[in-house]
Amino acid sequence: MKCKGGFNVPLSGRPAGMIVTPPVAEMLRIPLSSRRFRFNDVRVAEGRSVAAGDVLATDEANHSVPLLAPAAGVVRQTSDEYITLEDIDATGAAAAFPGGTPFDKLLALGAWQFLSDAHTGRLPDPAVAPAAVMVSTVRHEPFVARGDVQLHDHLDAFVRGMTHLQSLLQYQPIHLILPDVHSAFARRIAQMLRGHAWIQVERTPPRYGCELFPVVARRLGHRPSAGDAIWCLHTEGVLAIDRALTAGRPTLTRIIAVGGPCVDGATHVEAPVGYPIERLLDGRVSRSASEYRVLNGGALTGLPVDPAGGIDAECIGITVLADPTGEETLGWLRP
Repeated sequence: MKCKGGFNVPLSGRPAGMIVTPPVAEMLRIPLSSRRFRFNDVRVAEGRSVAAGDVLATDEANHSVPLLAPAAGVVRQTSDEYITLEDIDATGAAAAFPGGTPFDKLLALGAWQFLSDAHTGRLPDPAVAPAAVMVSTVRHEPFVARGDVQLHDHLDAFVRGMTHLQSLLQYQPIHLILPDVHSAFARRIAQMLRGHAWIQVERTPPRYGCELFPVVARRLGHRPSAGDAIWCLHTEGVLAIDRALTAGRPTLTRIIAVGGPCVDGATHVEAPVGYPIERLLDGRVSRSASEYRVLNGGALTGLPVDPAGGIDAECIGITVLADPTGEETLGWLRP
């Protein structure tokens, strides 16, 4: 797939290709909003004990997608912005799902929220069949979770998830977006999916912008004017589908990148939703960084976040950038 343009962003602080698990937190501060979701229908009261996977709140404007309890614990506080969970029991088993259609399972077990529409970016309607599906293992924005890191130990689960995804469709194609690089790992993915005629492999240049879903959709001939839904998801979405439909288990953690020029030992972290950002950054912010800002997301599209809060249900990265204290001469000209 040819793509003109794109950007290479030479920033230091790229997360290493490994995933670490942080210590269990004494308290989880679970945001009731993220980029796309507003979990406005709170289903729990203060003082209630919940099991991992219980519904804490739902977003009524987005097909009642649920916010699930990331661990067993006690609800200590609810507000318009957060649900605070204490007395965390990380060993508690997730609540069992009673059954239903595959779409019911994907919604109830937190997998459907990983999907978006290529043209609008919104959560797709599970009742409306798409014209096509795009699955991307590529993210070129600095300091967000990389698909190759998530895949290394989960290739079998990824292939099962792709098969489950096909079972939700009729004859619509699935476009698998891989980086246009020569690597043994990329060849291994292509070999494992060989024989799946319904998967069309698309290669994208290793430059930021070329892998974005609206750009890829246009390159593949899917125009917004057609009015067709195009389901889109990244590596973690396919793994969540496999977890829901193969094992009947919810997705309660996020694999996020913790990186940036002000981070020492940048890495990937698998942590439950609501995990304190301050704890993720503890001991990682460079001592030379006197003034810095923390972003929820990558270096290009991340939004400022309060480190005292927890990671939200859509977090893909925590980025720490230097916050310049002086003014650049004639900086307002923006040449």
